[in-house]
Amino acid sequence: MDTNLLLVLVIFLLSINLLLVGFYIAMVLKEVRQTVRKVNTLLDTTNNMADAVSEPVIGASHALTGLTSGLSVYNIVSALKRRTNRPKVSSIMDEE
Repeated sequence: MDTNLLLVLVIFLLSINLLLVGFYIAMVLKEVRQTVRKVNTLLDTTNNMADAVSEPVIGASHALTGLTSGLSVYNIVSALKRRTNRPKVSSIMDEE
């Protein structure tokens, strides 16, 4: 009878132990889920901040590109004006 009582006691203690370990694992998984949610929120906030910083930089880049394009068009137009406003050099052939 002692063996059966000992066996029942061991099974009872193992069952209690498994219940406690299962409860502990459930609590750890709950904390992991909360941590993942917080990290996800943090990543979303970081993404929004990066977008807020990158949009003005992209706008400034486009403005600078437009300015350089306008400057090159201005240089081309000035060069063409200088060519058309040159005094004509008379050649020897024109005098005859």
